[in-house]
Amino acid sequence: MSLVIAVFVPTGIVLAADSRTTMQSTATKTTPGGTEVVHTPLVLSDSAYKVFALPNSGVGLLTYGDAILRDLPVESYVKRFAEVNDRSNRKTVEMAQLLHQYFREHTPENRALFILAGYDDEGGVGVPHVYTVDTGNPDGVRRSNIDRDGRLQYGVLRGGDTSVVDRLISPDTLPPFHLMPLPDAVDYARYLVETTILTLRFEPRFPSVGGPVDVLSMTADSMRFLQRKGQPAGPEMIRFVQRRGLDA
Repeated sequence: MSLVIAVFVPTGIVLAADSRTTMQSTATKTTPGGTEVVHTPLVLSDSAYKVFALPNSGVGLLTYGDAILRDLPVESYVKRFAEVNDRSNRKTVEMAQLLHQYFREHTPENRALFILAGYDDEGGVGVPHVYTVDTGNPDGVRRSNIDRDGRLQYGVLRGGDTSVVDRLISPDTLPPFHLMPLPDAVDYARYLVETTILTLRFEPRFPSVGGPVDVLSMTADSMRFLQRKGQPAGPEMIRFVQRRGLDA
């Protein structure tokens, strides 16, 4: 299981996720009354990558849903997708459609889910685009940061095991995302993931979310990892990427 969070505010987009991969073992147990199938959830890894930056196309993405596809981690498929499709001057919606098509062609029996975000140059202005991608649905690409009238809106998306986050987020007490600075959006995304991990530590159930938290911050002209497991703290962990059509 996973927990992924996307927060989009006027000055940027934040993508955050945990690092836990889980699986379910199945065994047949013989009892006096016959046979019984026993399903046991297991933690497979706390080092899975679920936040990705595609520097040439200037998009970031989160992955959740099925984590093992044809006996390979979803990360390997994302990297293969990037090798083939991460090209400059591609619009965000095109990358979302290509991602949807790639996984439906290569792993049609699985349901990998994504949140994909980026900025498009529209009249010299970097306009944010946030999409959800459901590879189990033939029409699984949907833009999530506009209202019914096509106007930009700001907010939060979550995916995976959202049971704790759903308790933290109430429509009556949502932050004013249209007024939120990007540093606060970073803190909010991190708060939702870290609070979930801490809560599951004490709840009497399987801890489906865990491990280090990775955080990617995106603006109209750059992106950088604020937290990335396996990388030391300091300037060397920050990666800026010039975006299509927005280079100085």
